[in-house]
Amino acid sequence: LFFKPFTGNTANGAATVHFTQDNVASPGLRYILTGWAGAQSNYLSQGSVFALDFLNAGGGNIGGATLDLVAAGLFTDNGQEFDYKQYSVSAVAPAGAAFVRARASMIGATPNPLGGGQAFVVDDFSLVAVPEPATAGLAALGLASMALFRRRK
Repeated sequence: LFFKPFTGNTANGAATVHFTQDNVASPGLRYILTGWAGAQSNYLSQGSVFALDFLNAGGGNIGGATLDLVAAGLFTDNGQEFDYKQYSVSAVAPAGAAFVRARASMIGATPNPLGGGQAFVVDDFSLVAVPEPATAGLAALGLASMALFRRRK
C-alpha cells in the first residue's frame, strides 16, 4: 500500500489514512501483527504506526497496542529501497474483546517543501493468535487436575 503524504496541504489540512482489517478475537489470546514498512527520506508525518485495536461487540475500543514506526527505526538506513524493514506489534485481547483490528496508519502527513522522495509504503501483513504462556499453563494444569480427579473415582 502506497500512502500519499503529499495529499495533505495547508488549505485542507494534513492527510491521515488508516488501513484496517477486523477479525474475530478471543479474550486471553496474544495477537501478533507483523508487516513491512518503509519511507523515503523526505516523508513528513506526525505519526506512522502499526497497531492492534481490541473492540467490544458494539465496536467500542477497549484496548490495544501501537508501534511507533519512526521510533522503531523507519528512517534507519539499511541499504534497501525505502529502507524497507519488518516490524511487529503484539497485545493480549482483554476480557470483552469481540474483534481485533489490525491497522497501519499515516497520521498528519504533509508535503515536504524540500521536495524529493516522500513515499511511505506498507506490505505483507500477517496476524496470528497464540495462547499466553500463563493461560496455556493454567489450562494444562486444569486438564491435569481433571485427570487426577477422574482417576480417584
